Amino acid sequence: MKSIFTLVACFMFTVVSLAQDPNLAGSSWFLESITIDGVEYSIPSTGGDPDLLFEISEFFLSPPTLRTGFCNGFNQTVQYSSGSDLSFVLSNNPDIISGSCTEPESLTFDAQFLSIFYQNETTAKNPFVYEIINNGTTNTKLEITNGEGDKVLFDDNLLSTNNVTVNRIDIFPNPVKNHLNFTSTVLLKFVHIFDIHGREVYTTRFQQNNPKINTETLKAGVYFIKAESDTGEQLIAKFVKV
Repeated sequence: MKSIFTLVACFMFTVVSLAQDPNLAGSSWFLESITIDGVEYSIPSTGGDPDLLFEISEFFLSPPTLRTGFCNGFNQTVQYSSGSDLSFVLSNNPDIISGSCTEPESLTFDAQFLSIFYQNETTAKNPFVYEIINNGTTNTKLEITNGEGDKVLFDDNLLSTNNVTVNRIDIFPNPVKNHLNFTSTVLLKFVHIFDIHGREVYTTRFQQNNPKINTETLKAGVYFIKAESDTGEQLIAKFVKV
C-alpha cells in the first residue's frame, strides 16, 4: 500500500499533575523521518496502513494514552515530567495492535519506528524529550528524542510521498454525522476508511453519480479516508465522526 502516515498520542507521571503542553495536546502530527544511531530514514513509498499519525488527546481526570502505529502500533499511558523540561515517560509492556502491512520495506520501517519507543516491544526507552520547532514557515515541527538519542520528526501538515497526492479531495461536512460528501479534481474509483489505529473499517466502490458515503454505522471518533483515483493516485483526508 502507498499512503501518508498516521500516528496518535496522549500521557501521565507518578509525581505530576495531568497538565500537558497545550501545543502538543489535541494536535495532529504526521511523521516525516526517524533517526537511529545517527542515520536518518524517511517514510517508505509503500506507506503504512494507512501510514503514520501522531495525535494527542486527554480525558478528564484519566491518564493520557499514547496511541501510535505505522504497520503495527501500540497503546500505552504516558507520564509527563513535573519539571521545566519538555519530557515524558512511557510505561512498559504496551498493548500491541497488529496491522496488515505485507511489503518488506514497510515492515522494516515499522520495526525501526517502534524500536525508538520500545526495546523488544516491552521496555520503554525513557525518558522522551520533545521540542516543538517553529522556524517562521507555515509548518510546525515536533521532534521527540528517546533516552538513547534516537529521534522521530513530525510535521503538523500531511507530507506527500512518492505516488501519493494530497489536497485534491474535499470532504464535507466535517465533523460529520450521517453522510459524508466528496468533491475531487480527479475521477475517484475506490474509497477506504481507517480508524486511528490503522484498521480499515469501511471500503466501497465510489459512485460518481452519488458522491457521498453513509457514515451512520461508524462510532464517534477520528478517521482517515484513502481514496483511489482511476489512474492509481491515492488521496488522503481526515474527518471526525460525531
